Amino acid sequence: MGDEALIDIIADYLMGSGIPCPAMFEEGRQHFPAGVDLSFIDSPNFRAQMLTCLPKSVGNIKIMLVDDNDTIYLGGQPHSLLLSMIASGTLSFRTCFLECRIPASFLLRAAQASYTSEEPRSCRQFIHHWLLCQSLNGINNHTFA
Repeated sequence: MGDEALIDIIADYLMGSGIPCPAMFEEGRQHFPAGVDLSFIDSPNFRAQMLTCLPKSVGNIKIMLVDDNDTIYLGGQPHSLLLSMIASGTLSFRTCFLECRIPASFLLRAAQASYTSEEPRSCRQFIHHWLLCQSLNGINNHTFA
């Protein structure tokens, strides 16, 4: 991520539009919920609207970076599932507490990765793609048992 703060990358994502990594997006399209209307994906409000579809609560969501041993991130899940979710950077929402937990190790790996001329071309583009996919995959789904 270099000198960029994560909050700036997230804010930039929310203010953007379209698909950050079109080829990668097409590869994963079949995993998105069937009811998600992607016809407005180029709209300036689409990204923020998809994130607000996730938590069905009122209020500000507190975003927390957590370590891999966080007992609340996917609490009670089998260890093998936990490792898989951390590796993929799955957002863990606890809507009753207005919380979203992000495994810090996932973002650290993203920041340390080498990017080429292929998608994604930068850490910022990777995080934008990841946020879009996480928000679409999270609709009508839950990560906390």
